[in-house]
Amino acid sequence: MSLSKQDEFLIKEYETAVELTNHIDELRNKMTSFYMIFAGAALAGIIILLKGEAKETLSGNIYSVVSVFLTVISFIGIFVVLGLARIRGVQIEHFRIITNIRKKFLGDNYKLWNAVQLSGKTLPKPNRLSGSYMWLLMVISTSSCLFSIAVYLLSLKIFLNAVSLGIFAGGLGFVLFSLFLDFLYFKFSIPRSEEIYSETNPPA
Repeated sequence: MSLSKQDEFLIKEYETAVELTNHIDELRNKMTSFYMIFAGAALAGIIILLKGEAKETLSGNIYSVVSVFLTVISFIGIFVVLGLARIRGVQIEHFRIITNIRKKFLGDNYKLWNAVQLSGKTLPKPNRLSGSYMWLLMVISTSSCLFSIAVYLLSLKIFLNAVSLGIFAGGLGFVLFSLFLDFLYFKFSIPRSEEIYSETNPPA
């Protein structure tokens, strides 16, 4: 059965959307892996710094230097989370495109819908139980841990080695920074609302 040019176009759009969603998964994995490797290498460098001769050179400033360094690394995690959020939103938009094309070809054939299973009712939404969020938690927990250590070390300097206050401040920093990253993810991972075109609302 020959296909119309319109059907051929839609099939090509379907294939492109599928390729992009798969590419986004790969990109997400690379971004997460990059940050984890970067944060691990930076933390290893700090440990070497604390154990090496540099500690004696920096003397009283060691806590401040390490705190600033850890804060910078944890703040880089903010941009990673924002990047992951945006590409997740784009991925969901393309899931919606795939679903719309399925609607065109499957129509009211419920046997085929039952075979495919995926429809507008199964479109994913950003939530804390999804695999994407579980993957994101690696970045959130790592970045928040580094930030909490930075707060702890800075607190030791400010409160003259009051360990209990340092632990409290570090724990509070971990919770607040985690909540902040969580907020950013859900704010920026929301896909654009579906545009309905008509004579009064043309595509362009």
